[in-house]
Amino acid sequence: MFRKSLLGVLALFLISGCGGGGSSSVTGGRTTGNVTATYLPYLSSIDFVDCSVPSSPIKVVSGEVEGVKLFVRNASVNMADESYTDRHFNYLAFLQSGKVYRLSLLKKGKLPAPEPVSGVSGVCSFVATAADIDTDRGYVVAETAGSDGNCSTASDNEQWLLDMADLKGINLNGKEFIAFLPDSRFRVEHALFYRATAASAEICSLPGVDNCTSIVSSLSRPTLLSALSVYKHSKQGFEHYYCIDFGSGAKLYSWNGSTLGELPNGNCTGWFTMAATEDTLYGTDGSSLFVYRNGSQFQVPSPVSGATISGIEVLGHYVVIQLYGGVTPSLYYYDPQTNSTYQIASQVEPMPLPLQYKLYYVKLLTNGTEEACIWNSAEPKASPICVQDAYWAGYSVKPSGKGDDYVNALLLVENGKLYSTDLNGRRLKELGSVDSTARVFFYGIGNCLLGEELYQSGNADVLFVDLGRENSLLKVTDTPNSSEFVIY
Repeated sequence: MFRKSLLGVLALFLISGCGGGGSSSVTGGRTTGNVTATYLPYLSSIDFVDCSVPSSPIKVVSGEVEGVKLFVRNASVNMADESYTDRHFNYLAFLQSGKVYRLSLLKKGKLPAPEPVSGVSGVCSFVATAADIDTDRGYVVAETAGSDGNCSTASDNEQWLLDMADLKGINLNGKEFIAFLPDSRFRVEHALFYRATAASAEICSLPGVDNCTSIVSSLSRPTLLSALSVYKHSKQGFEHYYCIDFGSGAKLYSWNGSTLGELPNGNCTGWFTMAATEDTLYGTDGSSLFVYRNGSQFQVPSPVSGATISGIEVLGHYVVIQLYGGVTPSLYYYDPQTNSTYQIASQVEPMPLPLQYKLYYVKLLTNGTEEACIWNSAEPKASPICVQDAYWAGYSVKPSGKGDDYVNALLLVENGKLYSTDLNGRRLKELGSVDSTARVFFYGIGNCLLGEELYQSGNADVLFVDLGRENSLLKVTDTPNSSEFVIY
């Protein structure tokens, strides 16, 4: 059985295209045992919150910043037993006035200062980011303005690979980035590039972009359509899947750390991989669920004719399907054993939280109120557990954990009060009152979290909460005419 394990969740945060074990009472800005103490960052420009004095945010970078990316790491990861230790926010990469900087989030006495990446300037934007799961190594693919110094004339723009560990920029010299290729330990040691002058796709070693091997020649630029990294218990490591069109149609490929191999009968034209189990890939073209297993594939029509499938998630034995667009927003689950779909709930909000074996979602009632509900994949046909006049407001992961034991706590707003809860929705602590005209959401590691308070006007403020203390909810910013956002 496939479960929503922490190692699977980690993969979601380590690559971006653009870009427990320890006590659950450990807080993000304090040190207990071997847990790294960090600052919590948010955007006005870039400010830090120190968990020990959250009412006094610290201005670290002034002026406009762009492309801010958060890099997260673990002190160690054991692939065999799926355990990890000391998961923490590590550093930020950001762009300011054409230069790229690294900003440490670690508390080591002196306040961190931005460090520039050498060798590159005139940066227009970030194309992609990636990071190792358990080292400081991280990468940014950046696009520069080229010889004319103008970002808007793309014909002469150049791409660079920025090594954020060594603060060094490497000119790709005409190569164009396609995809990062992590290994089974989720260390990013290779990448796929296209070299137009040779009309070839090449796999190169990182960080040097050297030892390049041509894998396909005589082609126009390949197109990466989707990518998916999956932790597999049977192999005690990650496998990585890509839907790539090398010029003869989109096909599925797997990367084993040294070879990018085409999967048999893996035509992925028109659909995107979104989830997987040990032996099955799931994707969608928006109107059907695509199932690829053991060299064959088939389609499962949307449970509601005309509805758009906007999300797929594997929980337990089942595949949860989110339907939006052209239909009342609904949640269904697909049972691979019976090849059938069943409704979980209708009239739901987007963006449910799939955590471990359970799905946390908000149901909208006809009288204008709402309920925070839990669907348990271990009992799929049982009635969901719901709390009236409530909604889910985020979650926290444990700094150290193992297997599917990685959730520190969930956050629930009920009748205007913010609570921490366990996985069954049992309230643990009352944290404070929230604005009834706004929506709040938190995410973080341990107990010290930042969250956003989003108003109907579209503006947002930053909130702080310490899950270990009653009534710890604090408004960090209060700017009615502007917005600040948490860096996740």
